[in-house]
Amino acid sequence: MKKSVLLSLIIISIFLMFCKEDPPIVSDVEVYTFSGKVYTIIDSQKKYMENVKVFFRDDSTFTDKEGAFSFSEVPSGEYQITFIYTSFSDSPVSITKEVIMSEADKNEEFLLNEQKTFDKDLFPLQVGNVWVYGLDDHSKEYRRIVDTEVIDNITYYRMEIKNPIRDYIKYSNYRVDPHTGYLYGFANSLISDLSLGEGNHELQNSEGQTIRWVTVDIFDKDIFGVNREIVSHSLHDGETSSLYEFVKGIGVVRNSAQGIFGQWESRLFGAIVNNVEYGDTSFVEYDRDVYFYPLVTGNKWFYEYNYTEGADTIRSTRFKREIVGEEVMSNGDTFFKIKNTFDDSLNILYFEWQKISFSPAKLYGFDKDKDVQYIIEDYSSSNYSGEYSESYMPSILPHSITDISFSFTEQTKTYIGWITSGPCLSNVRYEFIKDVGISKIEVSCHRDSSTIIEKINLIGSIINGNTAGIIW
Repeated sequence: MKKSVLLSLIIISIFLMFCKEDPPIVSDVEVYTFSGKVYTIIDSQKKYMENVKVFFRDDSTFTDKEGAFSFSEVPSGEYQITFIYTSFSDSPVSITKEVIMSEADKNEEFLLNEQKTFDKDLFPLQVGNVWVYGLDDHSKEYRRIVDTEVIDNITYYRMEIKNPIRDYIKYSNYRVDPHTGYLYGFANSLISDLSLGEGNHELQNSEGQTIRWVTVDIFDKDIFGVNREIVSHSLHDGETSSLYEFVKGIGVVRNSAQGIFGQWESRLFGAIVNNVEYGDTSFVEYDRDVYFYPLVTGNKWFYEYNYTEGADTIRSTRFKREIVGEEVMSNGDTFFKIKNTFDDSLNILYFEWQKISFSPAKLYGFDKDKDVQYIIEDYSSSNYSGEYSESYMPSILPHSITDISFSFTEQTKTYIGWITSGPCLSNVRYEFIKDVGISKIEVSCHRDSSTIIEKINLIGSIINGNTAGIIW
């Protein structure tokens, strides 16, 4: 019995000895912090690179604005570190380097590559920059950088594109790759390479395939009254061709495209870029158009009026236009009531009702006989039948005049073009003065063997209480 008990105790002791939990193993391996910065060389200057993806051991991170990154708890030893940044949207550039960690924290800077030399001011990207282009249908397109947007750790500039006449608003993201000089546009599509010099070039993808041919020309051209250097990029891919004319500090001053979709062209009217104004900046803000047509109760305009047919003067008199008050129409909107009088024996008097809506500015009239609001598009839109109305607003709606040409300064605008009214093909000319209004209208109707000319010339005004010229 004693032997049996003793044997049992021995077995239990052995069992407990093997079942006992092992004490924790304390590692004597030291760990350190590995940090660094990523940079490139541009025009012999060191530039730190943001948003570069860094792979190290089983971890990854992105560099910050200073090009910095950091990894902790790294044992000593030999490692590989990989840096990835985007060149083409579908082909990232990957660079791998060797890293030796000794028994200490490590801080090291890495040169990835020497960047191409290019001028990013050929397409200046900054929130608040705005460009206004005239399109080939004589409408205006407003392009404004409204914000930045980060997509896959890459910063894009978000551009709002508006056309009040075509009635569309759309958005596009733009960026210039700081490593390659590539300019990207809508849906991250490659537009061109800003680093290219004069001559013929090929743009290739990561597989060496040519995706676009580019011809670069550099020449001087008058832009907004100043002789400026144009960097012209003519591009084609076998199906479509396009042209971009860049000016340093301003951006694209001319753009055209042609392909199976047809063709179009846009030219820059005015811009505010990095707080510098170029061209006619009254176009730049939607509502600044109204400076050239001040609708305020009490404002008056005094004109000379002449109507000739061939060599004969049919009518010559004075014409007064004055805003006599405001009136709420049946649609609930307030319109300015405008009294128009001719100072001759015919003693013609008629009224118009107009308003301007804002953002974007549009001029509207109201026909009280028909009880309907209408947008004033051309001179035949007047609700006064049989008399010429000067209320057409080409500074706001220039698209109704075909073959139109523009000339403008900071204080004046002139529009010349053609209008077909009934059987008559009319040459029209409008002149505006900032903060004054219409200074001249001339309509030349070429019909049969004679030419009918109807025109008014401003000789005086009372604007916001300020009197100028001849009044009565």
